[in-house]
Amino acid sequence: MALDSLADKVREDAKREVAQIMDEAEKKASAIEAEARTRCDSLARREIEAVRTKLKYATMREQSSRELEARHSFLNERELHLQELVRRFSKWLNGLPPAQEAKLLGSMMDKALQQVKTGVIIAAPRAKDLLGKEEGFAFQADENIGGGFKLMSADGRKVIDMTYDSVVAEFWERQRCSAARDLFGDGMAMGSTGE
Repeated sequence: MALDSLADKVREDAKREVAQIMDEAEKKASAIEAEARTRCDSLARREIEAVRTKLKYATMREQSSRELEARHSFLNERELHLQELVRRFSKWLNGLPPAQEAKLLGSMMDKALQQVKTGVIIAAPRAKDLLGKEEGFAFQADENIGGGFKLMSADGRKVIDMTYDSVVAEFWERQRCSAARDLFGDGMAMGSTGE
């Protein structure tokens, strides 16, 4: 009888400690996420201001007697700036501290697991520890992947590409028109996808 009472008390204490640990972990995760968002927003604002400054000069050039040639040059310059912005964002993702990267990879894994239930996780060796062990999945190291991972179904028919380059490219295709409009104004958003 006393042994049962002791066991119940130990179970209650353990539940309480687990709840405390989970609360602390959630608070820390929220703080990390907020900090990452703030850094990303700050980086984007600085990059947008730098691009706007460069574009102010490019816009003045467009009004020359060779308007068609200047416009063509401007559009090429715009594309390079947009590509540079994407490149810098990818570089920033690849430079995340391990704790933030682990959280990001976990979120990406949750989305990928909705499409593939068992199979192989293909990632750079450093990602193995960050991703952790997923039940029903083997790990295959691939030095060429860089950041992120790929999830391949057990039969090899389905591959979910969650590499940073792929995720950023997909996001960029969806947001390209909006970004061009923000950076270059409505008149310069033409030719962007997503209109």
